Amino acid sequence: MMGAGVERTPIRVLFLGDSITAGTRNVQNGDDLGGGYPKYAAERLSSRFPDVDFAFFNRGIWGNETRDLFARLKEDAIALNPDMVVLFVGVNDTLRHALEGDLSQEDFEKQYASILSAIKEQTKAKLLVIEPYLLMADQYNRAAKRFDLVGRIDSIRRLCRGVADGYMPLDGLFAELYVTGDAESYTADGLHPNDKGAEWIGRRCAEYMTPIVKEIVGD
Repeated sequence: MMGAGVERTPIRVLFLGDSITAGTRNVQNGDDLGGGYPKYAAERLSSRFPDVDFAFFNRGIWGNETRDLFARLKEDAIALNPDMVVLFVGVNDTLRHALEGDLSQEDFEKQYASILSAIKEQTKAKLLVIEPYLLMADQYNRAAKRFDLVGRIDSIRRLCRGVADGYMPLDGLFAELYVTGDAESYTADGLHPNDKGAEWIGRRCAEYMTPIVKEIVGD
């Protein structure tokens, strides 16, 4: 335990993404984490690192594609001066464009690369990237959209090499759960997590955030 008067290490953590990150957050309250995975990740990290003075921010926006997120980076990421960014975006690019074929992999890569570059070049933040996912049993056109998403995940993985400080292969983690457990019980529709899914993603996210926190505090 810390002694009285010992100053705690401050760390500002930003969760940045789409509806899966946004969850139930109140956009009028900049300190509200909502009821999704950021809440559970924050709780676990705060418990795991009692000597760290965390400030957590949720800037998930429902329906965001990569281009939407890039457009608001200055206000919702760079201006917050975070020490760590958890980036989770990409599935809406598939859901909106897979069947129409109007967002090429090349254009998607450019958009995603622009986000990575802006975060790494315009902030001091360590970066954890979470890959998008889409379960096989869902309400969407599974074959075409799964095929499209796999291509985008490949792009994200390639872009993150040598850039991201951590990478959470969430589609792969859900694939494991799909084989060994009841993956469908973690979401309402094959995509948006229910409370069980939010807690599970948050718990796993905290595991991937932990070594980055240790690096920041010099542990």
